Amino acid sequence: MAHTTKAAAKMSPQARAKLPHYDAQGKPVRGARRSQVAAERMKGARGKAMRSTKSKAKPNPKAPLGQGGRFAAVKAKAARAGARNPAAVAAAVGRKKYGAKKMAQLAAKGRKAAR
Repeated sequence: MAHTTKAAAKMSPQARAKLPHYDAQGKPVRGARRSQVAAERMKGARGKAMRSTKSKAKPNPKAPLGQGGRFAAVKAKAARAGARNPAAVAAAVGRKKYGAKKMAQLAAKGRKAAR
């Protein structure tokens, strides 16, 4: 068996195939093909579920602060511009505008509301 982690070594090949850096047969993928396998996974139904956003707020740049609409608007705009991680772009913009403390408070409020 090729190099695997201890936990992955105990799994069945079908279970290992669901892990990010294992191919469909449950064998570890190394080197340049590793990113190719990850890209293929992101195309399928499982990838669609992984790409889906948690945010339920509708993009509205004029929404009251703390409801998530402004964040969603910046996130949508970053996605249209081709950002790899639009949520990270929106978070960085928010931290720059409101500061780390205020942004942390807003994030906590959003997590609490999502429950």
